[in-house]
Amino acid sequence: GGGGDGGGGTATLTLRNNSGSTVCFVYISPVTWSTWGDDWLGSSEVIGPGGTRVFSVPAGDYDLRADDCSHNVLDDTRGVTLSGSMTWTIY
Repeated sequence: GGGGDGGGGTATLTLRNNSGSTVCFVYISPVTWSTWGDDWLGSSEVIGPGGTRVFSVPAGDYDLRADDCSHNVLDDTRGVTLSGSMTWTIY
């Protein structure tokens, strides 16, 4: 257990799509939320195979999910502490 003071500041999360699918939906939600919230890519942006996208988020603990264009879940990672610069790779 344990845990720090949160530290504040902004984290830089680089999503690297190493899957063979196009990522059409990205959800980055605080672990305290009961829902995923809004798609961080918006309606017109996608991340193709081999592509990357950088997100700036307030430092803290998050659940991460990436879906393809048919809303099939490509990656679902819970309880990630984001701080500094981090890479989230989807296979």
